[in-house]
Amino acid sequence: MTRTVKAWFDVVKVGYDFVLLTDQNGPKSITNDAEAVYECIQAEYPAYRVAYIDSVGDYTEITMIENFAKFRMLGQSEIDQIKTQHKLNELQNL
Repeated sequence: MTRTVKAWFDVVKVGYDFVLLTDQNGPKSITNDAEAVYECIQAEYPAYRVAYIDSVGDYTEITMIENFAKFRMLGQSEIDQIKTQHKLNELQNL
């Protein structure tokens, strides 16, 4: 089932298995459109983990269980790892 994405977001691909999104205040938030957003990202980055930074700055991972989004806040060590991987990617692109 293909869903229409109503959330507006920017994508930051981090590391080798993670996609990080930031919400851009569209008609729906990433949280409220999570199933469609997840499917959209998986179509382009299959098997990547999907996470986003919400409106209060929390990093939250989205997974799917039986066509419904499940949310998990990332711990500080996971956030630090994402930031480190992002910096390494930027250095490799110089």
